[in-house]
Amino acid sequence: RSFSPRKNRLVVIKHVSKESDSLVPFGVFRSILGKILASFQKSFGSDDRSLRSGSSLRSLSTHGLRSIAWESLSGRSISQSTQNLTEEDSIAIFHRICEELSMPTSFVDYALRELLGVDLIQGNSTSHSTPPSTEEMVSFLAKAFRLCTRDSKLVILALDDAHRADEFSWKVIQELFLHEKNIFFIGAVNNSSSTGLRVDPEFWAHLDGPCRAERRFNVMKLGNLNREDITTMIMKTLGIRRKDVPDDVLDGVTIQSGGMPHFVNEILENVKKQMAADDDFEISDMTFDSFGDLILQRLDAFDLHTRNVLNIGAVIGLSFTLDELVAVELRTSDGSKEAVQKLTEEALEHAIEEGILESREMSDEDSDEEEGCRYSFCHEVWRGTLLNLMLEGRKRDLHRIIAETLEETEIEMNDYMFQTKLFKHWVNSGNLVKSTNLAIKVGQHFEERLGLPAQSIRIYTEALDLLRETEDGISKGFSRDVLAMVNTEDLTCIIQLQVALGKALGMAQQTKESVSAFQDALKITQIAKCSPQLKNRSILFPVFDGLASAVKDGQIKQDASCRYEKAMLRRYMQETRLHGDPIYIVHALSLQANMYARLGEFDNAIEAQKALSQVYNAEYFSLDLCDKYGSDIGAQCLASSAMWHLQLEMTEEALSICRFVTSSILPYVERRNIHASFMILYPILLVLMECGHAAEGREYFETFVCEPFTELPQGMSSFFFPLYDPILMLLDLRDTEEIERAVLEDYVEWAEELDNLTFSEAINARTSEMGRSGNSLAAEICCLLAQRINNDAEQKMLIAHGKKVACDDVEFVEERGGALAKQYSHSIQASIERMCDKAV
Repeated sequence: RSFSPRKNRLVVIKHVSKESDSLVPFGVFRSILGKILASFQKSFGSDDRSLRSGSSLRSLSTHGLRSIAWESLSGRSISQSTQNLTEEDSIAIFHRICEELSMPTSFVDYALRELLGVDLIQGNSTSHSTPPSTEEMVSFLAKAFRLCTRDSKLVILALDDAHRADEFSWKVIQELFLHEKNIFFIGAVNNSSSTGLRVDPEFWAHLDGPCRAERRFNVMKLGNLNREDITTMIMKTLGIRRKDVPDDVLDGVTIQSGGMPHFVNEILENVKKQMAADDDFEISDMTFDSFGDLILQRLDAFDLHTRNVLNIGAVIGLSFTLDELVAVELRTSDGSKEAVQKLTEEALEHAIEEGILESREMSDEDSDEEEGCRYSFCHEVWRGTLLNLMLEGRKRDLHRIIAETLEETEIEMNDYMFQTKLFKHWVNSGNLVKSTNLAIKVGQHFEERLGLPAQSIRIYTEALDLLRETEDGISKGFSRDVLAMVNTEDLTCIIQLQVALGKALGMAQQTKESVSAFQDALKITQIAKCSPQLKNRSILFPVFDGLASAVKDGQIKQDASCRYEKAMLRRYMQETRLHGDPIYIVHALSLQANMYARLGEFDNAIEAQKALSQVYNAEYFSLDLCDKYGSDIGAQCLASSAMWHLQLEMTEEALSICRFVTSSILPYVERRNIHASFMILYPILLVLMECGHAAEGREYFETFVCEPFTELPQGMSSFFFPLYDPILMLLDLRDTEEIERAVLEDYVEWAEELDNLTFSEAINARTSEMGRSGNSLAAEICCLLAQRINNDAEQKMLIAHGKKVACDDVEFVEERGGALAKQYSHSIQASIERMCDKAV
């Protein structure tokens, strides 16, 4: 009465979060988006032409938003869940909203696929476009919600079991809460603190602080009923006066119910039935079994079929449909579909009469056509009791049957919401192989399409917990007894999940945990008795790759002789030879050679490089190596070996390698893969400059890098692009021929800006691995320019800039560089110091 909303001015949107929602990015708001689309359709009626017309949006009538069955077993996409809303209509409506919000076409297609599960196949898909950031998705969902409720005086958004909501849906709620004034949020959680909620800590602090002080936020703790409340319930339920409520009856109800309203009601309803059945029954005759016994008596009173229907429903979830129950029953029954459906309907009606279940029509309120019911347990205690009473084997069987039923549906398997639900059933069935396959498929989708490794980590962890020991829900790792008994199929799954987990943790910048995941994978293979029988040993190879990167980046501490790294790469070499695929042998030998070179053991590095030369063939391996590792590490290693030969004063061999790489390797690298070409050519350029062949190096650089770069589509760039001009300058300055004065002046002008002389940490790290940091190139340019010009002021500027860059570079490579990078950096610094002394 206080705000007296007019008709069509109040919107109530309700959602009950499910257990799987925490694994699905935007899972809760994806459901709410479905309600928004339904509301949008209602504003245009059933005329398809109005949906596809180009007219501007009318005011959206949001009266009577109906619930959409997102909590269904199949987790079907919105076009399949929304009554009277075809997939074509869903796309049309969604486009209308996006048009009003001026969203680009690439975003619209992406959002259709990721939020609605609609994949555009007929030439409109932008699957290769860069996905929008989570911030953009959050902003879009908030704007869409705002658009569809903009004419409403009050919007009530009620989220039950909000502690199960994913963090990205919470971000949308946060956006709406902070910027909208007509939305009233109600959230029911099992804990009033932020513990367990996937809410941004800063947002929670804002809610619990300023917002609570301004009375925009409040916490209501729903405690147990007190004796006065229970007395009132006894009076109203049994129709007696206060003075007729005996103290021992009040004590009994209070003790057995624990003050829980639903439990009190169940006890009193049971008494009411006894009074109705026995005219001589007196309230003082009441006896009190425990509430648990009362629940068991109620369930035991059902016939076997009704009990079986309730068991299936409990395993499906808090709610389910008749079709879902029948589909599962038909897999274990010899009866016809009609007979099974009739018996199931009778069982459901009986359960509703007994107050175990409740039903809700799934039909448009403006339509007279019934479209089925959705059933749900009246209280979680019923579902919990049924699950607790079932044998573990029976529960696993039902989860398996439900999962198999889901796999046979016509639901699009590219809908990750569906896949996540299916994953939960396979996990609960105890099928590690199925769980692993789905976990990796969904996890890779989260990482590659959505850029959300945190979601992947949860999925991988849940699958691994099938075999890990847990205590109070906390994983304690794998026991030796379990690993001693696993078969090769299960061991393969464990290693695949550990690898996926390690990669996801690395993407999430959790480097310590990522290294631990890879190290655990190796320990598991050492302990598992079936490890020698593994047929596909290539599943181990990403572990070695990850550990090698961790060592190189300093994430694994080792002694001065690097015994850990050497032992690890020896084992990698052994594993690749057991497997036999030359691609992996090339990779292992390359890592081994690069390690020796980084440590300054150039003899050992060349020995590994010679072994590599016996295996590597650019024509056959280059594309596959680029595909697996992002670049041709074999070609890079061979090219780098020219520098190792030069260090041992084997100049002819070094130049021979340079000519071999430029004539027999680089032509086989995909022309548009400029990144790979650069990484192969970079050490070659360094050798050619040192040997007085800078002009030849410039020719190669223009042929294999600069010219292909100009052919790239507009807007595309390359990671090493900031180095292109400095490399060309250095090649010019290293050449013995005279440089035009105008060109020199341009170079000096470039060097006047310190920002031009310093490159990102990432570029310096990568170039240091290849033999010389990017900053050392810039420092040498300053040094060579100072030698070529006669202007004192410019000379002093160049020497000062070169000295600063060189000093910073030495500090960087001492921590991050290998032997060659350190040597180059110190050499340039010494040259500049000598110039400084001469100038003084």
